Amino acid sequence: MDKQVGPTSAVQTRNSPLAVMSKIPSGFIAAATRGLRSVFGPNSTIRDAPQRPVSAPQAVEPTFDQPYAWMDPGKPVRPIPMPNNDLVGLRFAYQPGVNNLQQGRSLEGVTFETLRNLAENFDLLRLAIQTRKDQLRKLGWSIQPKVKPGERRRPVKDEKLIARCTALQECMLRPDGDLTWDQWISAIADDAFVLDGVCLYRRRHPDGRPYALEIIDPATIQPLLDVTGRKPLHPSPAYVQIRNGTVVNHYTRNELTYWARNVRSNKIYGMSEVEQVVRTATLGIARVTKQVGHYSEGNIPDMLLSTPQNWTPQQIRDFQGIFDQLMSMPGSKRRGWFVPAGTGQPIMLNQEAQLFGPFDEWLARIICYAFSLPPFPFVKETNRATAETQYDAAMAEGLGPFLTGFKNIMDIEIREFWEEDGLELVWDDSENLSAAEKTAREQSDMRSGIISIDDIRAQRGLDPVGLPPMIFGLGPMGFMTLDQVKQAIDVGTNLPPAPMAFDAAAGDDPLAGAPPELLAQLGIQSPAAPGQAGGAGPGGPMGNGAGPRGPARSMGALGAALSRTKPVPGVSELLQRAGGY
Repeated sequence: MDKQVGPTSAVQTRNSPLAVMSKIPSGFIAAATRGLRSVFGPNSTIRDAPQRPVSAPQAVEPTFDQPYAWMDPGKPVRPIPMPNNDLVGLRFAYQPGVNNLQQGRSLEGVTFETLRNLAENFDLLRLAIQTRKDQLRKLGWSIQPKVKPGERRRPVKDEKLIARCTALQECMLRPDGDLTWDQWISAIADDAFVLDGVCLYRRRHPDGRPYALEIIDPATIQPLLDVTGRKPLHPSPAYVQIRNGTVVNHYTRNELTYWARNVRSNKIYGMSEVEQVVRTATLGIARVTKQVGHYSEGNIPDMLLSTPQNWTPQQIRDFQGIFDQLMSMPGSKRRGWFVPAGTGQPIMLNQEAQLFGPFDEWLARIICYAFSLPPFPFVKETNRATAETQYDAAMAEGLGPFLTGFKNIMDIEIREFWEEDGLELVWDDSENLSAAEKTAREQSDMRSGIISIDDIRAQRGLDPVGLPPMIFGLGPMGFMTLDQVKQAIDVGTNLPPAPMAFDAAAGDDPLAGAPPELLAQLGIQSPAAPGQAGGAGPGGPMGNGAGPRGPARSMGALGAALSRTKPVPGVSELLQRAGGY
């Protein structure tokens, strides 16, 4: 080893461990290591001699029991021994004694009371919440059998299953035995949007039969945690109900359903839309308070009035008092201040232009964005097509997640509380459609063979006429029944092409060549032989001399013919809508 000359960096570098080891041949270090292991045994903790990399470093499997590199990260702190490894899978670092708190959300940044005060005192928040509640209340729903694995449609022909669906749906018309469905789901939506917590208590008869799903104020419910930071399993209590700082009830997971939509891994409670805009809502309340103050109190007068030059300050104050007393009478809200001479004409200090502006529009946009609502009712006019597109997108984005989550919760209640396995809640958004949208959907479904004319008539309370589902745009009549399409596919024949457009001016007969059985179903007398009265050929098809005999050109033509022959009321109108061209 070199002799130490002084505390210089060069000498220290030469005498560093790496510099010294680099001068020792690798074979000598390897031989020394093998000799020491032969003395202390093969399981000794002596490391192998470091090998200089030739092309690439060799992969060394890291272990905590044995260092594997110079200046390694070190051994981790060993966990505290726990009986039965209770902390394995710890969800989050909760505060010790969290189950002993006597007030919900006491460890959160925002309390239940604050969230409800914001929702009730800020107009934009309340309007957004009420809009979502109204949309949910008018949404259709039903209880239907589940689609069994391996099948493509619901078992609608199982009478016993359909009877169970009907009985459960009648029971859910008043889920808690008191409120109707729309009132019940409105209260649930309010708790979900304001507090992000929905509590449903499963009340049963004394013999254990289900009785009602009752709503409990989530502000009184505190979820409990086990040692891993999760809800305890049954039969241990999973929730406590607190009233005025006193625990009044314990509930297990089988007794109470607690639903939070925006769950976080490091929090006990969810995060509602109102909590997401707490600062914006607080700013909005201050803004509204200032606007209200402009019309009630305020500290800036509407105008400054000049007094005569020879008035003293005391005279001005006396006259100001008399003037204010006169202006405080009912109907006199605008006030002015008298100032010494020199101002000339009265100075108007009208602040109407400052009361509403881009800041208010910015507040409305943030609140609407939090609830996935279109902001165009509160902002400047936009293009109508753009506004409608934004409205449709906002409806889908805002209601979709809520409907999916609530359906999952209700399916669990149907299976566990009502003990009706095989049934589920199904939403129907047709109630949200306008009359034009419903008609367009019916026409599209009818033209594709999804539903029949009789299905539409049944929805409107009309008697069926015996028409099966049909696909329009095929065959010489302009339509083919599903059975006819299936038969053509089974035998491997090509489907007939779509007919040409019907030309009434050319005298085309829309019913020429129609099957007699179809005409009989429609209640139309079969055409006579060509040339006879009422015949389908020259000299008077359908008895009115409309023109030569020929194939029907479209469903609209058939509808026109049916309207002339006075069939069952309602059929011709639907056929004309279906044909359209």
